[in-house]
Amino acid sequence: MLKHLKTGLIFFILQFIIVKAILADNVSISATVDRTTAQVGETIILNVEVKGAQGISPPRINIDGAEVRQGGTSQSFIMNNFQTSISINFRYFIIPLRAGKLTVPKITLQVGNNKYSTEEIELTITDAGSQQAPQKQSQPSQRSQDKQSSKQTTQKPTEQDFIFVRAFLSKNTAYVDEPIVFTIQLYYMVHIGGDIKYPEIKLPNSFVKEQLPVEQSKETTYQNKKYYLLELKNILIGMEPGNYTIEPVALHVPIVVKRKRVGDFFDRFFDDDFFGFTEVIDKVLVTPALKLKISQIPEEGKPPNFSGIIGNFNLTSKILGTVADDNTPIKYHLTFQGSGDLDSLVLKSEPDFGSYFRVFVDKVYKDVKKDGTGIHGKKTFSYLLIPKVKGKLEIPTLKIPIFNYSLNKYVTLTTQAFKISSNITPSVVSLKEIEHQKQLKEKGVEFKRDISFITDRWVERNLYLPIKFVKYPYFILNLAIPFYCFILYL
Repeated sequence: MLKHLKTGLIFFILQFIIVKAILADNVSISATVDRTTAQVGETIILNVEVKGAQGISPPRINIDGAEVRQGGTSQSFIMNNFQTSISINFRYFIIPLRAGKLTVPKITLQVGNNKYSTEEIELTITDAGSQQAPQKQSQPSQRSQDKQSSKQTTQKPTEQDFIFVRAFLSKNTAYVDEPIVFTIQLYYMVHIGGDIKYPEIKLPNSFVKEQLPVEQSKETTYQNKKYYLLELKNILIGMEPGNYTIEPVALHVPIVVKRKRVGDFFDRFFDDDFFGFTEVIDKVLVTPALKLKISQIPEEGKPPNFSGIIGNFNLTSKILGTVADDNTPIKYHLTFQGSGDLDSLVLKSEPDFGSYFRVFVDKVYKDVKKDGTGIHGKKTFSYLLIPKVKGKLEIPTLKIPIFNYSLNKYVTLTTQAFKISSNITPSVVSLKEIEHQKQLKEKGVEFKRDISFITDRWVERNLYLPIKFVKYPYFILNLAIPFYCFILYL
């Protein structure tokens, strides 16, 4: 019995080696489609068949102007008259996004040390009017209305009367760092059989994209017809100037349709609406391509001390308290409020509070909302001001130049001045020296800014204590005591 098992095992191993050797010499790859002509949004099935190889991963396929989704993988093994053949079939779904000529590129696979490729496949794609919004009809004359009244009663509704998609940008021209809202609107009066996911939007690397939460569908009216409206919105921010194209987007909508039944009278009887034989199909709607121009802010009129802030903002300031002492600094809040990219709003240089204050950067507070109108809210920069001298002082007016894209020009935002009282113990620097430095600064003499970040003073004082302690000879002698005891023990 054991002898027969060994013989069978050896025969199986030899057969496996022979089959593998035979297959290695007969590897081939081919690609076919179920059709070469289709409309925008219609699905084309691509089959890639690999013969004579095993353990092959599905190749990645990219087609310019189309969305490619991977389907399933099947494998077959056939033995006929001691001749063995094995094949792997990869299925893909191609969804054209624009009309014209599309090309399925060469698909290359490497098996062992050899590479195998398919031939290119040309596809012809035509427009699909049923996916876009219905065309608005011009108002006919009274005479033409009388002639067409009978035709309108027999005119059958088309697919675009039940479901269609629209897409638009909040503006077609914008400046760098200016938020733009890209909206996809789905109008439908059919039954949706599942969740609608955000479609993939292909953008250049110079764009920042953020998806907004999907709101529930709402009832609306379009061309005197009632629809349900679902909006999918993204905020786009262009970081580099140039002319761009927002490529067509494929929106997959699971809709419920009546299942077709054919057969005898029994089948047709159960095909009645009462029994509710339905199925969910994947309806693909394609948005049109959109043009977008991103411009650099103008150099003409740019202030030499431009802050780099771009947006429709106003500036406010306030202080928390008007009296400063040794333990209580003045907290100063500088708030930008309005619409713009508040997330990336930063101050390139700290505000100049004059020579009478030491300035510490405290915190940054942010209250930002993102919705269909863009990005808006406020951002507050907090500072701690510690007077250097005692007496009545004034926190000066701050002037921060920005570029307002709503006004299309540079504007200077200004804060108000504040009067405070200082009861702080004077520092080493006297008021006379401060006035002298101020006069020199007005003459063009530059001084190092007295602005610091808040730190732990105890850490600063004690950070190098261990290093200083090492310098003492007693420390070195203490380290030598264990070695001395060890030598005496021996």
